[in-house]
Amino acid sequence: MSFSSSNAGKASQADKTVAEAVKGQESEIKSETKEGARILTLNRPKALNALTEGMIDSIYPLLQSWEGSKSCNLIILKGEGRAFCAGGDVVALTENARNPETRSKAVDFFKKEYECDRYIAHMKKPIVTFMDGTTMGGGVGLSVHAPFRIATEKTVFAMPETNIGLFPDVGANFFLSRLDGEIGTYLGLTSERLTGYGVFLAGIATHYVPSDRLEALEERLSSLSFSADADSTSRAGLKKINACIEEVVGNAGAAKEAGYDLIGSKRLAVDACFAPNRAEEVVAALQQLEESKSDSARDLKTWAKKTRETIEQRSPTSVKVALEGIRQGAKLNINEVFDLDMQIAAACCNPDIAPDFVTGVTHLLKEKKKDRAAWSPSTLQDISHDQIREIFFSPPADDAVQLTSAPAGRPAYTEYPHAGFALPSEKLIAKVVKGETSDSGSFAPTEKDVMQWFQREWDGKIGVKEKVQEVLKRKTKRSDDGTLWWR
Repeated sequence: MSFSSSNAGKASQADKTVAEAVKGQESEIKSETKEGARILTLNRPKALNALTEGMIDSIYPLLQSWEGSKSCNLIILKGEGRAFCAGGDVVALTENARNPETRSKAVDFFKKEYECDRYIAHMKKPIVTFMDGTTMGGGVGLSVHAPFRIATEKTVFAMPETNIGLFPDVGANFFLSRLDGEIGTYLGLTSERLTGYGVFLAGIATHYVPSDRLEALEERLSSLSFSADADSTSRAGLKKINACIEEVVGNAGAAKEAGYDLIGSKRLAVDACFAPNRAEEVVAALQQLEESKSDSARDLKTWAKKTRETIEQRSPTSVKVALEGIRQGAKLNINEVFDLDMQIAAACCNPDIAPDFVTGVTHLLKEKKKDRAAWSPSTLQDISHDQIREIFFSPPADDAVQLTSAPAGRPAYTEYPHAGFALPSEKLIAKVVKGETSDSGSFAPTEKDVMQWFQREWDGKIGVKEKVQEVLKRKTKRSDDGTLWWR
């Protein structure tokens, strides 16, 4: 544990006390005080900063200390090397899960991880996460619930859990279900990767900053000053942090380099094929598109075939659990989602009732095999929706698999409180077009009216123009007089 020498004297006594308490984990995480910022660096670069239980045991008390420190204005989370965090150390988890005598240790890991992630989701002290490099699984849990999430050209985002017999956890049932249309369902079931600017366009990151600007941004954020009546936790303070980040963001031209293609006709196909609530129906919709007789749909047919084959390669149980979790998560608040995650994870740690987690990790990560694992049950048809609900979604009787109480005095929100720092959602664009917001003007506006509204409300944020234009092109029709009507 280290503090920068020039500012160590400014650290609060609470900071120093926690630093001593977690000194034993110095090799796995680093912390630094830099003026008003506290910087936490994940430090297992050879393991892509995969989370261990010891790291979580250190991170959680540090965050609690910084939350209560009057000298701390904001927190920066980042990773050493070419990853922010590639996930949890699942090999060790499955070794514990395999043995009934150590199975509770695997459950305890998930419990600690989810409680730490949930704490981040409730923190008043603002967190800025540098999602620079690989950001998957457990790394998503540390980052996606923070108000400021920065993607770079090196960012690789994915929720790969269905490929190892697990499910998109760490609060994924909350954030995936709130992405535009069925993007979250698509990402959750297929483990599809997004990169760079595409992570920003999808709404996962709030900003896109070239990686060579991160060091300068860290210095600028650290030196920000706040007043007593407008501290960093206030709306004015958060806007100040946002403005600081906006000064160094990359331009919209990066979208072309990102290869982000969840737009236009492909996006319509994603929303249509992934709309059903049963995995068999998702696969059937993909197969129907794949077998389409239309020559104009050639690229979509290729995508549908590849996507269907990807889902069929995954654990059938995991695919069904993922879909049901996302659907239930859309109706739950943030605390209920983490409670549900814990319940499902506990079942996954018991190979007697859910063997695919141990099977998947052994096959893919330990034995390094590329073919399909020996999933049990083997196909989607071999396990019913009722069985999925009974095994994974029935309330547990064991208190050991339940999370501790959520942070007191923090609202259990159903929408992210700081969503306005990211690009506008498709739902909001629809409301503006329909005239359903208090200040969006009359019904049936022109494209110019809509664009002016968003440019004003988002203060000219880079990416807003491109996002709104794509949605309007795909989701509206134009009358002869130029007014827009939502399809």
